[in-house]
Amino acid sequence: MDSLEKARARDFFKRQKSTVAAVKNFVEQFMDIYEELKAKDKELLSKCIQQMFRKYYYTSLVPDTYASPANMTNTLIERKFGKGVMALPILKPEYKGEKIKHLHFDVACFQTDNHPFVKDMETFLKVAEEGIPLQEPGILPPKEHGRVKNKVLLSDRHYLNIISLAALEAGLLERIQQDDGKILGKASAKAGEFLDLDEIQKLRLIVDAVAKHFSKIMVNVLPESKDLFSADKIKNLLKKPADYEGLFIQALKVLGVSDYSDIESFFYDLPFSEEFQLSEKEAEKLGKVFYTLLYYDLYFLTPFGYYLQLIQPDYEGEYIMEEEIYNLLEDVDNFQQARLKLFSGVAASYDLTPLGEALLGKGRKPARTQALGKDFGDDDMLELIEKSGDYFDEGDGLELYYDEDDEDDEVF
Repeated sequence: MDSLEKARARDFFKRQKSTVAAVKNFVEQFMDIYEELKAKDKELLSKCIQQMFRKYYYTSLVPDTYASPANMTNTLIERKFGKGVMALPILKPEYKGEKIKHLHFDVACFQTDNHPFVKDMETFLKVAEEGIPLQEPGILPPKEHGRVKNKVLLSDRHYLNIISLAALEAGLLERIQQDDGKILGKASAKAGEFLDLDEIQKLRLIVDAVAKHFSKIMVNVLPESKDLFSADKIKNLLKKPADYEGLFIQALKVLGVSDYSDIESFFYDLPFSEEFQLSEKEAEKLGKVFYTLLYYDLYFLTPFGYYLQLIQPDYEGEYIMEEEIYNLLEDVDNFQQARLKLFSGVAASYDLTPLGEALLGKGRKPARTQALGKDFGDDDMLELIEKSGDYFDEGDGLELYYDEDDEDDEVF
């Protein structure tokens, strides 16, 4: 797709009432709560915006439907442009000092031969030519984020982590153990070969690397089910729609979890029982179930869905902004723990996107389990958004301004 066609896709997105309203809905709810918080709480939320939006974007606005903002966007774009392009709204905070004053959005376009993640991988490898410090298991320390985050699609630590982990898995980045025990990441000779590939070959290499990394993560958590999580089987999972039960119940059976109701009972019923007391074996099992769900979202649904736009997850339940924020703020003094709360793959199903079909389908058209009706148009989608929560129908702007001059007494 040339630059003119991309401009048309972005313009089309911004002219759809439902797509604009879906983003505006999130922004208004976020900013209404954000403005009332203390400085310390605002600092945490400013680092969670992209992943909060990801959960909102892939959660159905109305229970028991597939009418998520992502599905609405993908449906409208595919009807207009076919399978050649995906459009994704990207939130871009603008700060005054440490405080968010504006929350704008732009639209990124994805296609197999012109993909933002591929471009960001190239940017990262160029920065890594001179070497860049790494933390275990191969992620960028926060103090190094500034070298790349303003040059890539999403200014979010998990996005940067996936780039560096994929680069390591693909052999594009090598780990150099230094005399002081610290690790330096440096672009390898293979990185030069990567840059010479065509765009689709680069994207396929990245897909393979992300699949291999997820495979290693799952085998480490559930060694009892290692045969179910080989890299080849993970890549095959991408070629057809799947759901939580189809993917994990077989694996979790080795832990005594026979179906999804058992998982719900394990997390919600047992802990509130007067007789609840975990044995060491049960605690170990609970930990494995928890990390299985967590890593499914962290290293499968999020990179293949949000970052690569190859699958379209659907998270069950309702996205309630107030609950999300106050759940995060319970761990305002523990950033890592708060961030983990943003990820959960419980009962999340997914479809291949049109882009995923183009890259991975090999001529086969998978069933669209999440397809919206052919007559379900922009106005119908807008109506659902307006009914779904605290949506304020004020103006047609694509950005919100909060210009109050009040300052918090606390210092970051």
